[in-house]
Amino acid sequence: MTTIAPNPHSPYADADPTKRHIFASPIFFGLPDPGVLAPTACERLAVVPEEPLRDALTEDGALPDGLCRACVAVMQGAGRPARPETTQCGECGNATWHSGMCAVCRQQKHDEWWPTREEQPAACDQCKQPFDPSDTRFDGRAQHRATPFCRRCVDRCHDTEIADHRCAVCR
Repeated sequence: MTTIAPNPHSPYADADPTKRHIFASPIFFGLPDPGVLAPTACERLAVVPEEPLRDALTEDGALPDGLCRACVAVMQGAGRPARPETTQCGECGNATWHSGMCAVCRQQKHDEWWPTREEQPAACDQCKQPFDPSDTRFDGRAQHRATPFCRRCVDRCHDTEIADHRCAVCR
């Protein structure tokens, strides 16, 4: 069976970074442009990839592996998934279910970041957990500056006072 690549990385996407998400859009709006952070069928936000999903269908019309199961279920008529708890956006104060940063703020920040991006990791090199740009606590899951590590792994390294200390984070 064919396996499809996940959506492109953005630190402002809150959809599962290991899956390919489907963008449900009304016919009169058309599909969003590649590179845009857009709502998915599973009610998260993901970057629209360059190649359309229809190019990944097998000859018999079967869906490829790697798709978000919640997106597929919604597109097949199962109804939308339950939303996470509503919180307040840390940027503008509006209510959101997008992990502490509303969709509008995430899209604005993504639009500023996208043209300046370099290929950046979607997950921490040390713990392999996906980056969460809204978790900006000192020990949170946001990416630590331009390093390939999350703030939690950087915070866990307590041996920085030893001259010959070498760990994966400090290398």
